[in-house]
Amino acid sequence: LRMSTVLMSLDGHWQAVTVTRLEPDSPVPADGLNLQPVTAEALTPPNGTVALLPVNLPVRPHAEALKALPVIALAFDTVAEGRPYSQARQLRDAGYTGQLIATGAGVTLDRIVPMRAMGIDHFVLPDETSVAAVMARFSLADTPLPPPAAGRGYQPQHRTGSI
Repeated sequence: LRMSTVLMSLDGHWQAVTVTRLEPDSPVPADGLNLQPVTAEALTPPNGTVALLPVNLPVRPHAEALKALPVIALAFDTVAEGRPYSQARQLRDAGYTGQLIATGAGVTLDRIVPMRAMGIDHFVLPDETSVAAVMARFSLADTPLPPPAAGRGYQPQHRTGSI
């Protein structure tokens, strides 16, 4: 899958790029942002490509290997997909200092602020007009989320108290 799009960084700089989502064993184009899906067995993508984490790949067991990659793309394939947020947070908590790129149909204006709060550095947007709208929203994300508390877990609440 090859498409023209815009890659925007946190500082507001953007560039038109061609994003290619490669199939296994397909040739790597010489230009653009080439995303190679990786697996738990093969985390290092071929030269000239960026590792695209599948949403079902657990980060914690592979954190050390992933920390060696300079750039990782996260697959926000649908608006309802939340696992890439967890992947980003777990990578940053594990000490990952490389670049994280949000890709896919789930990278929308209202999702940029929480993505930024999770440590995502770059966003693949559909076109240049999206960049101005996103920059207007960046002022809302000046304060990062607090670190997770030890032993914090989901505890559902009901209006009458705990469930």
